[in-house]
Amino acid sequence: MHQQPPPNIDLRHRLKTQRRQLSEQQIGETAASVNRQLWKLPELARGNRIGCYLSVNGEVNCDEFIRSAWMRKKRIFVPILRKSGMGFFQLNDDDSLQNNRFGIPEPLPKTSAYLSAKNLDIILLPLLGFDSKGNRLGMGGGYYDRLLAFTTARSRFRRPLLIGLGYDFQRAEALKKNNWDIPMHLIVTHGKTYRF
Repeated sequence: MHQQPPPNIDLRHRLKTQRRQLSEQQIGETAASVNRQLWKLPELARGNRIGCYLSVNGEVNCDEFIRSAWMRKKRIFVPILRKSGMGFFQLNDDDSLQNNRFGIPEPLPKTSAYLSAKNLDIILLPLLGFDSKGNRLGMGGGYYDRLLAFTTARSRFRRPLLIGLGYDFQRAEALKKNNWDIPMHLIVTHGKTYRF
């Protein structure tokens, strides 16, 4: 009997390939545009504990955003992988970083303060694709979906505010949604901010 491939697998492969082909200039221009759009959001002015990520493999780069956040006296927390899953730890400008098993930079946990995702005001998430309903296609590991599963227990959760960061070409007409997928409240790309 022939087994069906997992949903979105072809789309995931195509989008990974397309993202790998971005030039440094395209990545830099997108990061600058996304940073400007983020700071126009009223929610960013109110939020003080912000979850973010350290980008790899052509993801929208958050370095400029992180520096801007520190200048505004915001606290930045980044994900660190653990055997039990993923958790957020505070990132400081003088932290030493080391790559995890996926090549993603992380601060050393002994120098960082842990904060539950439930206590973050905003979380910026990388994405591989998204659709018109705010569904996010990630890399396929499910780390963010498991970390944010607590949000499904609330009928209308607004905290943490979930903002996906991506490129305009990553928008798909409709993604195959699984019941464990956590949708975004907003998605910010080079060209537009989408609210859902």
